[in-house]
Amino acid sequence: MDAFSSGRSARAPDGATRVTRGAYRLSDSPDVRISALHAWQMVLPPEAAFTHLTGAGVHDIWLPPTDGLPVWISLPYGIPRPDRPGLRVVRRHISPAPVIVNGLRCDTAPQSLLISARDLHELDLTCLIEGARHRGLLPDEEEDRLLSEAYPGSPRLSFVRLGHWGRGEHLGGAASRAPPVLRGGRRGSARDLR
Repeated sequence: MDAFSSGRSARAPDGATRVTRGAYRLSDSPDVRISALHAWQMVLPPEAAFTHLTGAGVHDIWLPPTDGLPVWISLPYGIPRPDRPGLRVVRRHISPAPVIVNGLRCDTAPQSLLISARDLHELDLTCLIEGARHRGLLPDEEEDRLLSEAYPGSPRLSFVRLGHWGRGEHLGGAASRAPPVLRGGRRGSARDLR
């Protein structure tokens, strides 16, 4: 195992990097991101599941560089919220049960997208949706369920899928409708857009 936790009296062994209070990963781990999440998982409640961009990364959906972003988890109501630097907690209402991916508990890929939708801009969310579709993690029936769910991310998800980018089009269709200044690669004034 490339992650471990220690109590108050135990010291971290040599060659370990602190991830959060009481959780460490081995410094020579082949995958720093996954080993850091294994360390986080050891100090979180057993009901916690990685979600948001953290969950999308666990599902291996393409993400832009996420250095410095917090670790996102979801917890059911009634479970005390852990208070740790760099940790964000969202409450799980009725949703699919967490799944295990690479030994990590995380929300399903569609649920992670829904939770992240409230915090992402439309283009970022579109890239995330396309990445999930490309990996086969977002079937049409699951996407329809997300749009009908009463969650803060649902309106933005609906906006991206049905509104701004076109009626269910993929990103390529939206890019072809970009203003000429953006398509042609030249810079122009606002008058050129009229």
